[in-house]
Amino acid sequence: MKNSKPHKTVISMSFGGFGYVKALEDKLNEAINEGYIIFVSAGNDNINACEPKNSKDFKTYSGYRKVIAVGATTSNLYGDGIYRANYSNYGECVDIFAPADTLCAQTTKGYKGVKKGGGTSSATPVVAGVAATIMSEFSNIEF
Repeated sequence: MKNSKPHKTVISMSFGGFGYVKALEDKLNEAINEGYIIFVSAGNDNINACEPKNSKDFKTYSGYRKVIAVGATTSNLYGDGIYRANYSNYGECVDIFAPADTLCAQTTKGYKGVKKGGGTSSATPVVAGVAATIMSEFSNIEF
């Protein structure tokens, strides 16, 4: 983060965790307090992502309250709108939900054709990208 600008830098983190780690929470809080905006994926377990730090079910990243946790939405092509994806974690610490279904024309394994993917790891960069776009459009505002 040496070359980044506080209040103008968006960080998108989409990976799982391993329970509560105070040193990790301290580093995240330090970055946030310095003005970095951190988005994290809420997880794909269809559980409450907001368990207390001392719980065995604490979700690393989304459980740290100063980050912006992103859940996943899905839609039914012929249905009645957009709703929380049935796999997306939820809870009061999940700050926003975003579209998560993706189509890939090629994968790293060389699969040719169309493959469906998604999850909160796909939703998180969507939200981070929107935030970065807004920040670039309003460069005179400190976020």
